[in-house]
Amino acid sequence: VKAITNGIETMSVPLNQTLRDELSLLSITKLKELLNEQDHAKFSSLNNSDANNPRRLIRAIEIAIHGANPKSIFTTPKSTVIGLKYSVESIQRNKITERVRQRIELGAVEETKTLLTKYDRNLQSMSAIGYQSIINYLGGEFSEEEMIESWVKGELDYVKRQLTWFNKQSVIWYDVDSNTTVI
Repeated sequence: VKAITNGIETMSVPLNQTLRDELSLLSITKLKELLNEQDHAKFSSLNNSDANNPRRLIRAIEIAIHGANPKSIFTTPKSTVIGLKYSVESIQRNKITERVRQRIELGAVEETKTLLTKYDRNLQSMSAIGYQSIINYLGGEFSEEEMIESWVKGELDYVKRQLTWFNKQSVIWYDVDSNTTVI
């Protein structure tokens, strides 16, 4: 949404795999120090999540070293963002639990087994919500219900992060349950 409504200033900064490989060997503390040296303003603007995320720190250093073009490569369209909210968290939990169970019925566990025969469990893609819960289940660390609960909790945490982000944006909110504008 942010990319569509505001463009992406750093889109023109190419990936530097050699630099990323070098930086990936460093601790989060060292990455923070490097970013602070390269771009103090960016470092100061990081929230706690970004400041402790090595992938985001590495990309920020990569951008600082390369130098971002302050102009977005896109023309930002005029837009209005509309969001839908449920008024009761238990409804969200129930809907998410139902979706997780459906994904399991449709083969999420089998799909993960197949992926693990081809790819390393430590790949970034295997950190997506649900995969770690399934991997723990397959490894005998979780029962099926613990796997589901872990997956649901991950989804709910993601919903909360999304809402936190969206609440900082200019969004017209509608309460799905009462058909009213929340704003």
